[in-house]
Amino acid sequence: MNLLFLKKIARIIRPQVEVGGLEITDTGILFFSIHPETKKTKQYSIPLESGIVYEGKVKNSEALTQTLIKLHHIIQGHKKGIIPVVVSISDEHIFTQVFTLPKSIGNAFDEAIRLNMQTLSPIDFLKSYSDWERADANPEQEETEIISSFVERGVVDAIITSLERSGFSIVAIEQRSASLARFVSKHESNLSHDKSYMLLHIGGDGLTIAIVCRGHLHFNKFSSWGTIIKETHATRDIVFDDFASLLIREAHQVSNFFVSRSRTPIVGLYVMAGAMNDHVVAVIKNKLPFNVSTLSVAHQPEDESWFVSVGAALRGLASRTDDISISLAPEGTQDMLAHEQVLSFMAAWRTMFLVFGFIILLAYTGVFVFLNSVAGSISKDLTTSLTSASVNRYHELKKEATSFNEAVARAKAVQSQQIRWSDFLHNIYNQAGSLIRIERVYTQDQNSEITINARTNYEESAIEFKRRIEQLPNVSDVELPLTSITQADQNTITFKLTLKKTTK
Repeated sequence: MNLLFLKKIARIIRPQVEVGGLEITDTGILFFSIHPETKKTKQYSIPLESGIVYEGKVKNSEALTQTLIKLHHIIQGHKKGIIPVVVSISDEHIFTQVFTLPKSIGNAFDEAIRLNMQTLSPIDFLKSYSDWERADANPEQEETEIISSFVERGVVDAIITSLERSGFSIVAIEQRSASLARFVSKHESNLSHDKSYMLLHIGGDGLTIAIVCRGHLHFNKFSSWGTIIKETHATRDIVFDDFASLLIREAHQVSNFFVSRSRTPIVGLYVMAGAMNDHVVAVIKNKLPFNVSTLSVAHQPEDESWFVSVGAALRGLASRTDDISISLAPEGTQDMLAHEQVLSFMAAWRTMFLVFGFIILLAYTGVFVFLNSVAGSISKDLTTSLTSASVNRYHELKKEATSFNEAVARAKAVQSQQIRWSDFLHNIYNQAGSLIRIERVYTQDQNSEITINARTNYEESAIEFKRRIEQLPNVSDVELPLTSITQADQNTITFKLTLKKTTK
């Protein structure tokens, strides 16, 4: 059976929910979604007033909620449905740690991960949300590489509260670098997934430098614009040369830190700096020990400010059972999505039943109208055809039919009473042989005696003929009177044989 047909049936039985990517920055909120079947995209953005979110933390929860309600209205109009989203938040308060564990520990694997995360957490583990994911490069290796992330609960809880109050359902929460790494890994045509790359992203919140190793985010460093102003000793405007020196210094520090820990070389750096792309590449390309270039991405928003929300939306395309990436949302947030999926499933089937019921109702109505029309036409034809002449003609034809049926019945009765003589006479003639010449066989009716006149040369032949006749089936009372034997001439005698035919 066609696999595409089976997928269509599966989508009807269990429709896939469209999950958008939502990025929250200090200056605005961006929403991007990709339809799981048609791949049609939607993108909406709404600015945030200064001070609502500052350096990744919510400072005015009520204002953020009202802004999100406006965004919900922009996305869905007057509809009140829940919008499931993968939320991408600032890197500033998220910490990433990488460690390895031997695969041989078996059932104690999960407990070993938890103990290592408690030890490595740079913040109070009990007051944080954390998660982990595997980053195995080779299944044959004896150790498993684990990537873990941590964030203070207060940072996430404030965002969750505003999202839930404004009609959004949280599928997952991840740091901005993770969304960006997913976007680059998916759409950069020159990227090799078995190597390590550096991403340099300059956005409205500040500077992010991240390391993508084998398709996973391994390390990132974020510097807000406030931090950059302090480090460049700028009084008001940042001097580009000072900023370029900062970029080169930060890139060297991140590269040296990663290579010293992972023993994996960095083969390239991708710059995402918006309008400053060419200037940044020109300044730093000869100052670093690896290739520096911009992204070569097709069929995506040209504005680099959308790359993070697109990366989050790409995660939304995966089924929830296949999504094993790090999520910094508290346990239970995905229950709302499951609830929405159930409601979507029920709504889809309710619509299907209504449509099918309406189609069946129309079909029954059409058949009813058609049959009524046919019945009316037949009734009209019968009414117009039942004249006195037609009634008389009907009775005449009925009498003729009755007479014909009676004649057929009599013919069948006569036929059943007839006796088939051909086989009987054939048997008698066969018994005559070459010495007996039968001259006549006659009878009055089927119940009368049968007389056979014959001649032969010897009297013994006549007697033997009588014996053979007696052996025949359906024959009785065979007689050869001696008085019937007469001399016809010198060499011939005639005789008369009588018998009866039985019906057994």
